[in-house]
Amino acid sequence: MDETLRIIRLYVKEKKSVREVAAIMGMGDATIRRRLHKAGTTMRSNARRSRLRHLNQAHLFASIAEVGVRKTAKRWHIHERTLKYYLAGLRAAGERK
Repeated sequence: MDETLRIIRLYVKEKKSVREVAAIMGMGDATIRRRLHKAGTTMRSNARRSRLRHLNQAHLFASIAEVGVRKTAKRWHIHERTLKYYLAGLRAAGERK
């Protein structure tokens, strides 16, 4: 039970993400989510993930053409995998039109 209280404190009071709590506790994301759910903790939305949608796509593509995906991600403080996932989504949306 002591671990669960620490998980709740990290997630609720310290505003850590599920991934951050999992890394601190040495557990998987799913375990953290399950324990929070069992404890009746309200989960926060994933609204932070939408930060890429507010970027100007013309600037994004110009930056990628200039320095590449890795340096563009670093420049804009976005994880490289997140940027690649976002670009794949844009490509898929373009193919559906």
